[in-house]
Amino acid sequence: MKTSINTSFKSADEFELIHSATDYALRRSENGWVSGLFYHCEITSVFQPIFSINDNRTIGQAAYIRSKSNDDVELWPWQVFSLASKDDQLIELDRLCRAIHALNYYFNHDSKLDHLFVDVHPRLLESVKDDHGRAFENFLDLIGMKTSRVVIGIPAIVNRNWKLLQHVIANYRSRGYQIARYEHDARQLATHGLEGDVVAFTPHGEQLIRERLLT
Repeated sequence: MKTSINTSFKSADEFELIHSATDYALRRSENGWVSGLFYHCEITSVFQPIFSINDNRTIGQAAYIRSKSNDDVELWPWQVFSLASKDDQLIELDRLCRAIHALNYYFNHDSKLDHLFVDVHPRLLESVKDDHGRAFENFLDLIGMKTSRVVIGIPAIVNRNWKLLQHVIANYRSRGYQIARYEHDARQLATHGLEGDVVAFTPHGEQLIRERLLT
């Protein structure tokens, strides 16, 4: 990250200003969607609405990657992440994906009240030793987005190092992020004193949220 800009950006020219302030390989299409390059893969975002079961309203968007190769072959997320076999490659890819998601969310969603949901790759929990969320916070500053509008999904079911999870969650919370715990992980997390700010679960193919601290 080269600098910090505290202005909101909407136009293509303003996207170029954001791009010039980062080291990410980003580009913006005519329809306003941002994509990035990682090796031979083009990565962009797809969003799924997040609903509150308390009052049946949309409270955010869950971001996932969509990717294709140079040959226009659609790639599964695991295929993209398999290219990042080393820790530094994984960190680079994760930061690129988060930047893409943040920009697409910012440029293509009008609501200033809902939240952006992003998951943490399980390997990243150990690849980054300290200051989890700092690089993403620096990028969010570029577009004037507060960390309190970002909800981080922690994959406890994959990584059962509870001391590490406590450390990671504390890192994110110290920077203002909120934490999502998934319904199938909730009991295990609670047993180890790891409460989430929201509980997410997926009945009948729809992703829902039971609110606790989100307002």
